[in-house]
Amino acid sequence: DVYKRQDVILLTTLSPLGLAPGLSAPMPFDPIRDLTPIAPTVFVPICMAITRRGGVSATTAAEFIALLRANPGKFQFGSSGVGSSGHIAAATFALKVGAEVVHVPYRGGGQVFAALQSGEIHYCMDIPALLKPFHEGATARILFTATDDRSSMIPDIPTAREAGVPDFKAYSWYGFFGPAGLPRSIVERMAAATEQALSDPAILQRFEALGTPAMRGWSPERFATYVREENATWVPLVRSLNIRD
Repeated sequence: DVYKRQDVILLTTLSPLGLAPGLSAPMPFDPIRDLTPIAPTVFVPICMAITRRGGVSATTAAEFIALLRANPGKFQFGSSGVGSSGHIAAATFALKVGAEVVHVPYRGGGQVFAALQSGEIHYCMDIPALLKPFHEGATARILFTATDDRSSMIPDIPTAREAGVPDFKAYSWYGFFGPAGLPRSIVERMAAATEQALSDPAILQRFEALGTPAMRGWSPERFATYVREENATWVPLVRSLNIRD
């Protein structure tokens, strides 16, 4: 029960703070009450890729959406598990565009990518760094990046809005948290150390190479507000998907 320990600093993502609380299983902690936000580290864009096999001839998001709508229940998406960020992103996409699709959970991303390449599944959603090789290798096609801005790793790929899927976003982020009631002096010291690390040119270069830009210049107060807003945004959305884990 690491989220309730008083002797650790936690590096975690959006998933346990904004996605998992919306699933059917009860949470062992309250992400707002039991944690003290310190500082974010990186933003993680998520993009959508479709197979180039399995009878999928679409080359644009509009064509693929039309294919899904015309064939309810006949197309499948894969993820690394029920309730994973890839599952929720892909299911939200289907909900947004009004398509009936089937979820196929796998045990890890490697199985998902193998299924995408073979045409066993028809689409999935993951980070650009993992999907780019399949796009370049012509076994899959990245249709869009589901964030406000294009990814620096795949700048030729449009955003979801540019691709004709407005108001659809899928992403994650990492950040440091402490236990509830963490003294202000420690929060400020940790936040300053995080900002210093994120200013290191070598670290910045590595993050950019991964397509995960650093979230610099955030105060603890700004991050705390962001975490509350993310929780308020994602929990109801995940609940609306009616996912049973």
